[in-house]
Amino acid sequence: MTGQDEDERTGSLSMLEIEQQAGRDQRRLSATLTCLAGRAMGRVFKLEAGITVIGRLESADIQMEDDGVSRKHAQLAEVQGGFMLRDLGSTNGTMCNGVRIAQPVMLRDGDRVRLGRNAVLRFDYQDELEEQMQSKLYDMATRDPLTGACNRRVFLDRLGSEWAWAYRHRRPCALIAIDIDHFKDVNDTHGHAAGDQVLRDLVAIMMRAIRKEDLLARTGGEEFVLLARATLTPDAYIVSERLRTAVESHPVVFEGRTINITISLGLATSGDPGVTTPDQLMCRADEMLYRSKQNGRNRTEFTDTGEPPGDETPGPDAVAQAGTTSSGEFQAPKPNAGPPSASPESAASGRPSNTPKP
Repeated sequence: MTGQDEDERTGSLSMLEIEQQAGRDQRRLSATLTCLAGRAMGRVFKLEAGITVIGRLESADIQMEDDGVSRKHAQLAEVQGGFMLRDLGSTNGTMCNGVRIAQPVMLRDGDRVRLGRNAVLRFDYQDELEEQMQSKLYDMATRDPLTGACNRRVFLDRLGSEWAWAYRHRRPCALIAIDIDHFKDVNDTHGHAAGDQVLRDLVAIMMRAIRKEDLLARTGGEEFVLLARATLTPDAYIVSERLRTAVESHPVVFEGRTINITISLGLATSGDPGVTTPDQLMCRADEMLYRSKQNGRNRTEFTDTGEPPGDETPGPDAVAQAGTTSSGEFQAPKPNAGPPSASPESAASGRPSNTPKP
């Protein structure tokens, strides 16, 4: 037998090792809900002992932000080793296997639960291997494999639903386009492995500086976007500057070398003049990012409407966190830099001027 044949020979396991592994694979099954349709499609929620509340609230144990889901929509309670589903007086009801429930029902393996218009959950018992597989598949479908940020597809889906949510609730939304300054120089000088480390560290820094409900996505090589819910221009500027200063103050260390990184940002909101669709919001953010690059980089640019501010303005504590740009030329939004409180069109329609149009 040649040396190559020796290397390719299949390793053998004892029967005891095989039986021990099989025993480990047959751990106690866990109750789970897998989202089959809706904004969380593909995500698996592991049910714990006690009561699990499902709803739109951030404080819900399982948050579902789809159309028609109430703030506290339904709950699952562990009862005698099983799980009982109960509607919590939701506006649109809870359905199990196509039937609207009026009384609590005990769920069986494979049952489907519908909340509101789009959210569909499947109740299952899964072992650890199945849970890990489902989690891995979900991450592969929604996350950028290098940085862990959301991918472009997730961002586009979320942008459409956020726009609809903002219009329905008469609230604003903001989009920040982000680009790493002179990223090509990083790759040319330090190599692509260093560039990959910069991207990973950048996302980790920004994730620590944003809210749970905001979405950070990688849309290109060194290009990112942040979608911020219910955020006016002054508050979005604070978020943007918090990101910029955090990145600037945290150099990346790669193989003993320090790499200083800065980012340029372009800010757009649903209250900007001429922004009436999600596509226009994206285009405006890109325009502001280009202006930031043209004006020296490492800065935030946004559209100054020159009109009176809206009702929501950042307080003293929030302004103190924003910091200033490195050049000192760009000031924090003055009172006339915020979105308008009401335009003639919005006054006639009853919709705030910073609210997305249908």
